[in-house]
Amino acid sequence: MRLLVLFRKSFYFFLQIFILINSLYSKTFNDFFTKYKTITINENSIILSEITDIDLDNQSNIWLIDYDGNQVVKFDSEGNFLKLVASKGNGPGEVIYPHYIFITDSGNVFVASILNRISQFDKDGIFLNAFMPTDGHSVTSDLFVTNTGNILIGGPRDSDQTMIHSYDMKGNYIQSFCTYAQEMIQKNLRPFRSVHFYVDKSGYIYTVQPACSEITIYNNLYKKCNKFGEKSKYYKEPGYLKNEIKRDKKLYINFQKKMTYIRDVFRFKDTIFLFGQNLVDEGIYTYYIDIYNASSQKLIDSVLCDYLPIRLKNNIFIFIKEDIKEFDIKRKIVLCKYIKK
Repeated sequence: MRLLVLFRKSFYFFLQIFILINSLYSKTFNDFFTKYKTITINENSIILSEITDIDLDNQSNIWLIDYDGNQVVKFDSEGNFLKLVASKGNGPGEVIYPHYIFITDSGNVFVASILNRISQFDKDGIFLNAFMPTDGHSVTSDLFVTNTGNILIGGPRDSDQTMIHSYDMKGNYIQSFCTYAQEMIQKNLRPFRSVHFYVDKSGYIYTVQPACSEITIYNNLYKKCNKFGEKSKYYKEPGYLKNEIKRDKKLYINFQKKMTYIRDVFRFKDTIFLFGQNLVDEGIYTYYIDIYNASSQKLIDSVLCDYLPIRLKNNIFIFIKEDIKEFDIKRKIVLCKYIKK
């Protein structure tokens, strides 16, 4: 009995030493990113509900998508309200459940609603055009405009299990590519069938799907050219989603707590970033970043993040943070630069 007690004490002693040493050598968000500006959004002139996307124009003005509020809003570089660009409605220049925004280098603004309408505005927020995609995909999950002027729209199409759909600037359909991840099919993860992607300056398209840790790369002809990825220390492998779990809210939330949702992927120079989130409780998440070497495609490190990652724009990473005190919400946009190690 004494030997057992001594063994337990020794075990816990060495465990604490291991944890201490590991913490000393474990890297954090601040080892890879430096904050250079934090902007508090001034909501005195407008009421915001749920911000789902952000982009910056060439003057560093901030364009926000308010999903629940059904509006597109423009602020200046210090977070002061400038203009309500679009509000709720089905008419020209109006939006219903907007979800994604993309601003081109020339200043044109594209907005995608979750119901698949694509609206275009000029740099001043004047409505130019809109079209409805004709490829037959369901809810839109991402939006990107390439340097060649093609509009890439993310969204699952069950007929051929493709995820990304290409259009020209006039709204003419070109083709679809990027098929469902086999893991999603095999584990019955139908509610998570969506895609997020990033296009680099050379036209390569980096794609991730929410229930899969792999990054798949396509060239500018939409042909698959590579696939890689590792299960990092913060990644939670999804289980098989039984139909009875989907019908029970409590069981469904518990299922999601045991899996990671991959939010996005970006490339900056010779580094690839994968953003993931883990559900702690209903509406509460932790975020992390997997950092890969683009040449070797090996995982460099994984770090936790206090902010919700939104996008990479002009070599700047855009995050958002909500400070909630009772009924008061202060939304802050955090701009960071990557520090290469």
